[in-house]
Amino acid sequence: MKSYAPKEVALKKILMPIERLAIAFSGGVDSTLLAAVAAKTLGPDNILLITAATRFVPEWELDEARELADVIGAKHTVVAVGVDNVSELTHNPPDRCYFCKKAVLRAIATQAKLQDFDVIADGSNADDKAGTRPGLKALKEFNVISPLADAGFTKKEVRELSKKMHLPTATKPAYACLATRIPYNELLKPERLKRIEKAEALLLPLFTHGVRVRDYLVSGKKVSLALARVEVPEPDMKRALAPEIRKQIIEKLHKAGYTYVTVDLEALRSGSMDI
Repeated sequence: MKSYAPKEVALKKILMPIERLAIAFSGGVDSTLLAAVAAKTLGPDNILLITAATRFVPEWELDEARELADVIGAKHTVVAVGVDNVSELTHNPPDRCYFCKKAVLRAIATQAKLQDFDVIADGSNADDKAGTRPGLKALKEFNVISPLADAGFTKKEVRELSKKMHLPTATKPAYACLATRIPYNELLKPERLKRIEKAEALLLPLFTHGVRVRDYLVSGKKVSLALARVEVPEPDMKRALAPEIRKQIIEKLHKAGYTYVTVDLEALRSGSMDI
């Protein structure tokens, strides 16, 4: 028996009493699995996938969310969330995620209510609940349920069940919002976010396990110059350092607007900016 099998049963038991379910849908591996299981359990007409569009989310990720919603066959809507007027986000504090999540969930809750969906769920898994994530506080404040976490699904098990269900996200790399690429307490200026979005869009085709471009400013005599710290997962490290690929990384990041380009030898790791 698969390790996730009892949890799959538990997940369906959590979902079955819900008549109409709105899901905060990023198109990542977790929310896609939740949406797919909910569609099968409740019927696609009884779920609503809501994707939040902020300046922290690249356009290609929104496009992927739309495509995945079509695969699942559920109703999908994208809501624009203005974060520029959230004063707590202006200077990018360490608890930035909490304030951002509040703005996102407020918009999702409003949209859900407009379409008569009273229950909101997100794709947090058991590993997320075990970590330090300021955004989890916002979930509680908006009464958002996390069925995957409540059923005990780890990230590994989410991928296993996604593979069993033939979901295209089964091997999709984990992703995080663009704000996580900028050091805390530095302004989240639109031009920096756009530079990161462009840089990662250029590099993603080179690697199979994902990539992060951490954005730093180096003060010169008259201007601040942009430095990129590229993180790739350990399986892609050898490829990243190969002469031809290294040359492409440099060329693409110069094109994106970076003066200096580095590759982090410690490889990609979640929360590497949390210092």
